[in-house]
Amino acid sequence: IVYAIFSKYNIPIFIDSKKELNDNILIKYVLSLFDIYAKNWSKETVITYLKTGFLDISKADMYKIENYCNKWQIRGNKWYKEDWKYDLLNKDLELLNDLRKKITEPLIDFNNEVKANKTVQEITKKLYKFLEEQKIKEKLEEKIDKFESEDLKNEYISSYNILIDLLDEINLIFGTQKMTFEEYREVLKQGLETSKFGEIPEMIDSVCIGDVDRTRSHKVNAIFIFGLNDGVFPSVNTDEGFLNDDDREKLKQSGLEIAKGTLENLYDEQFNIYKAFTTAENEVYLSYVSSDKEGKAKRPSILITKIKKFFPLLKEESDSLNQDKVVSVRRSQF
Repeated sequence: IVYAIFSKYNIPIFIDSKKELNDNILIKYVLSLFDIYAKNWSKETVITYLKTGFLDISKADMYKIENYCNKWQIRGNKWYKEDWKYDLLNKDLELLNDLRKKITEPLIDFNNEVKANKTVQEITKKLYKFLEEQKIKEKLEEKIDKFESEDLKNEYISSYNILIDLLDEINLIFGTQKMTFEEYREVLKQGLETSKFGEIPEMIDSVCIGDVDRTRSHKVNAIFIFGLNDGVFPSVNTDEGFLNDDDREKLKQSGLEIAKGTLENLYDEQFNIYKAFTTAENEVYLSYVSSDKEGKAKRPSILITKIKKFFPLLKEESDSLNQDKVVSVRRSQF
């Protein structure tokens, strides 16, 4: 909605968020590689692997492979056991079998090399080798050169570095522990879900939107803080997790690095609130909803009450009483 409305009025905007790494084609390529083994060479997994675009196969040939697989239900060992002979007209069979070998032979070699010793260390080592043999980094760089957007270029450059760093971490943590391809894929996927892309604003003179706990801005003219409702901002988080704060403190004293406890999270949130309220040079706008989507009443945050005490002459406005919504800029399309 924000993108649509701001674009309508030609207002430059930057949304400070992190993109999911799993949506990146390089990551899809690696995950689909393990999916093929985990799902016993299902038609869907092989086609997904093929469509990532790293196999030097043209789109036209991809469609021929996909159509053939759909028609003859190619799955399992039909991919690699013997040549395809199902086309009665013998049309494109030689080409299709050449493509089949181009797809399957590297995958079979990778599986055979790891099969005898499926430790995390061995899988990771062979995966490095596989990526190098398939020239994935070079192919990724070729794709990057064709992108017009600098953000997209930076995203794909980062994706390779993040993947390699994550593989190093997995190797360091699990080492000689044995895993199936499916288990390794899950570990890899979990690591990727916590790794996201950050972006850098393209322009200074723009509206920046972000979460208060993530976005860090220098002095700006005006700040709009939304969602100042009870239990939302500041949030209420009393769940200590599996370890309580006392347990965490003892582990820290033993030299172990662990996640923050409720007290530390509370301090962080108080600091974020302070930053949000003190960043603007000229104006601060505070907003909260009076009811949720179901029409149930919602109370304002305690921060609203505090602000009213600090500034007794402050006037509160409600759009539920005044429905005038006007956006006016020089190049408005309305």
